[in-house]
Amino acid sequence: MYARVTTTQGNPDQIDEATNLVRDTIVPALQQRTGFEGYLLLADRGTGKGITITLWDSEADREASGPGSEAYKEVMAKVAPLLTAEPVIENLEVLVQA
Repeated sequence: MYARVTTTQGNPDQIDEATNLVRDTIVPALQQRTGFEGYLLLADRGTGKGITITLWDSEADREASGPGSEAYKEVMAKVAPLLTAEPVIENLEVLVQA
């Protein structure tokens, strides 16, 4: 399994708005993607820092939804107004899942 870890910074006052956007729009769209295995959104309400982890069946599935893809551009167009800095993206392999 493969993961994309995205660290974001937003306004702490918009955490609930971002959460609703992810739950109601972004996750349902990702669930339609080939190889999608899961989504985690972690946040610090005090600072507005967020960490998103998406899980993918294969490296190819992860890459097909990554930066440069139309799917990623659509997600970023929706999320960008809530961010105060550029996201930091890391692609990793899942070695242990419990």
